[in-house]
Amino acid sequence: MASYALFTEPLIREMLARVLFIWNVRHPASGYVQGINYLCVPFVITYLSDYISIDYEKMGYKKSELLALDNKSLQCLEADIYWSLCKMLEKMQDVYTVNQPGAHKIINKMKEIVKRVDLELYEHIEKNSVNLVPIAFRWVNCFFTREFTLDKVIRMWDTYFAEVENMGVFHVYVCASLLLHLKSDIMKKDFSSLMLYLQSLPTMKWTSDELGILLAKSYQLKSFFHKTKHIV
Repeated sequence: MASYALFTEPLIREMLARVLFIWNVRHPASGYVQGINYLCVPFVITYLSDYISIDYEKMGYKKSELLALDNKSLQCLEADIYWSLCKMLEKMQDVYTVNQPGAHKIINKMKEIVKRVDLELYEHIEKNSVNLVPIAFRWVNCFFTREFTLDKVIRMWDTYFAEVENMGVFHVYVCASLLLHLKSDIMKKDFSSLMLYLQSLPTMKWTSDELGILLAKSYQLKSFFHKTKHIV
């Protein structure tokens, strides 16, 4: 978040600190887990754009407009961010509870889908002894807010929220689709270079068209596997 000037503003940082503190107090089963702070970021940008002008591609803004916001507007903004976070997480809080069983479920299902769709890719990852769990944990905990630029994350989440299930359901297929999409790069790498690659994906430079292709492929995977009883 620090890479975006907006999130260095004391006003925004204090607001997020309150949101996360209240979440921690009201949700003792999970409390605050590292990564939840990143989930607030798209909500901040989206709701703040109702009050000030924001350049979604560069995340540019006018500081004078931000500092001119009155208390009522700031309170409404903070409430919208908090309750949106609650709504997002209410059906998948197990991603953030002790031992994070929800996160493990998403990652295991992602791996099984990749194995079934592209055994060559799966075996290459296994042969190089790459453990996808610690890598994919960031994808799951932060819902790609650290892998894509914020304008792409907002576009992606808009698709997630259009689904009838909670975000974690469709996220499985996006994670699997991402690995499949990057096969040509992955197959060229051995353990060390593959680990570095997966921890620093080239997705920050993606265009909207590339993201659209990824989401389309994810829908395709969901249509194939969502009702498959052997993948849980």
